Amino acid sequence: MGNSQWSSADLPDLTGKRIVVTGGNRGLGFASVVEFAKKGAHVVLTSRSKEKGEAAIAEILSAVPNASLETMELDCSSFRSVRAFVKEYHAKHDTLDVLLNNAGIGSTEAYQRTNTEDGNEMTWQTNVWSACLLSQLLLPTLAKGSSKDNPSRIVFVSSVTAVMPKVQINPEDPESENILETNENYWAYPMTKCADWMISNALSKRLETSSLKGRVRTTCAHPGFSSTDMTATFGGLQNALMGMPASQGCLSQVRVATDPTVPSGAFYGPTTPTKLSLQHLLAFFYAQIYPPELYGSPELSKLVSPFANDEESCEKLLQKSEEIIGAKFDIA
Repeated sequence: MGNSQWSSADLPDLTGKRIVVTGGNRGLGFASVVEFAKKGAHVVLTSRSKEKGEAAIAEILSAVPNASLETMELDCSSFRSVRAFVKEYHAKHDTLDVLLNNAGIGSTEAYQRTNTEDGNEMTWQTNVWSACLLSQLLLPTLAKGSSKDNPSRIVFVSSVTAVMPKVQINPEDPESENILETNENYWAYPMTKCADWMISNALSKRLETSSLKGRVRTTCAHPGFSSTDMTATFGGLQNALMGMPASQGCLSQVRVATDPTVPSGAFYGPTTPTKLSLQHLLAFFYAQIYPPELYGSPELSKLVSPFANDEESCEKLLQKSEEIIGAKFDIA
């Protein structure tokens, strides 16, 4: 089967693998957990409340009776919650094969700037900084027991909105309001998704020039336009016209998390299989994204970003993230 036709049937056997999926109780995270569970992985799905996590597990077990699952609380808007989750995880497990940083929010309430208890903007902390802290804290666990023949993976999740013309990233001041304020609305989502891509690139470069080369891979993926509760807030008509079901939209992140042929530093997304379609026209005129990569099977993305493709800017943003989380990635 060609790479452009990759599907859930191509997932390798994941028996014995341990995978953490943040925000695994809904949307693309939930769909990813289902795919991993079908292939035999033990999946730790996180949710802001244990009740929501347990409800998600019950739903998955009805479809995959033999699934090996557990849930833990994690609120990515709080560094305190991230550290508590890692402490709980380490109390139960001493290895980890995949960390899928899936959790995120599309906007703050009423599109107003909102700060977290840690003093960071809510969207940036939920979508970017907590993923960095989680990856930093779990890196030793990911490295333990990994090898070039059996590498572990850190996965960041981006978006097609990362290449919108409005996206600007200042690595020295990424939350800068003068970049994000437009028409009295504060919508940081596209910038945070570009930042996830940038940090994935920078972290991969560090790992590939360290003793962990080949043992821990960092990859990134975007889901195109997938119909989830997050995209529903942008309009039901857009969801109906352009959205893939979450079971299809999750495949880009599922592939970069499991496919042994996907190298560190890779960025995958769905490929639109036709030269011209309604999705192409809407993507071009509405969001000015080309190629649209809104639906289809996951393959190496052709999206280009002046920020994510700038190695120096990516490294500076990773350094800024270390300053914000108060910890450096222990890579030698």
